[in-house]
Amino acid sequence: MMKPSYYKIIYYFLWILGLAVMQSTLLNYVRIFGVIPNLFLVFVISVAIMSGSPVESAIIGFISGFMLDSMTGHTIGPNMFLLMYAGVLNGIVFKRLIAGQYFGMFVTILLTSLAYYFLEYSLNFVIWGHANLGLEFLFVTLVATVYNAAVCVPLLLAAKKGFRKSS
Repeated sequence: MMKPSYYKIIYYFLWILGLAVMQSTLLNYVRIFGVIPNLFLVFVISVAIMSGSPVESAIIGFISGFMLDSMTGHTIGPNMFLLMYAGVLNGIVFKRLIAGQYFGMFVTILLTSLAYYFLEYSLNFVIWGHANLGLEFLFVTLVATVYNAAVCVPLLLAAKKGFRKSS
């Protein structure tokens, strides 16, 4: 097993820090129906696809999820594990299926976003006693999934360019 490059560690650190700033400040001004995209989810999927390493994408997903949980002020843990599993799953499965095709990456982000938001709202609304899962799923999940897909192209292009330089 190769040791990670210091450039790659710095690259990931700067991305996660930048995404945290954008997620918590700038995106509040571009809400659509009260929904903002989840930049961390798009980034974790991008890293998983580009690196193809389930371990690397799990670590990035875990750290990104911790950052997201910390920023929301709710329970620490749900986003950590959801993003970690999203990274692992995409690192294993989709790397072999799409092999660098942008349309495949777009579809991957759509499908993973749907699964992520469904699991997130299942945890929030079923386990913790909130009702109206169907309405929230239809309204928020579909809007957020489309929003993530729209944001994925510029974010993916920027992440891919930097990933090549840091590898």
